Amino acid sequence: MILIDSNIIIALFDSNDVHHKKAVSLLKAIGEQRVYTLSVNLLEIYSVIARRCRERKYDCRTALEQLRMLETNLNIIWVENQKTIHDEIVDKIIETKGKINYIDAIILKYCLDNNAVLKSFDKNLISEYETVRKN
Repeated sequence: MILIDSNIIIALFDSNDVHHKKAVSLLKAIGEQRVYTLSVNLLEIYSVIARRCRERKYDCRTALEQLRMLETNLNIIWVENQKTIHDEIVDKIIETKGKINYIDAIILKYCLDNNAVLKSFDKNLISEYETVRKN
């Protein structure tokens, strides 16, 4: 299972994103394999796209509606009952001295618990993922 972080989806959606070409190449390399994202990534994706639209003075409604349509093509894994993992997530944030955020800690936990391959442009998240997988 391949799990993609929100920054890849954002880069695919936003042709002005610094990682856009890299995201397109990554998805081409993945080919026919199914990719997944977590429901918590949607929080970041919608927030970042809305903020970028406001900053660039684009019509947020159009972009967000397009994003909603794209969402129907995503394989979303809905993270349920985050309350039960809250302490573990906060512990990971503290352990990494804040290098990964709350959502990234959830992504990391999901990948490790489910043996998922993580794809992200976030160097801190990938570093932590690779370190923990080695141990």
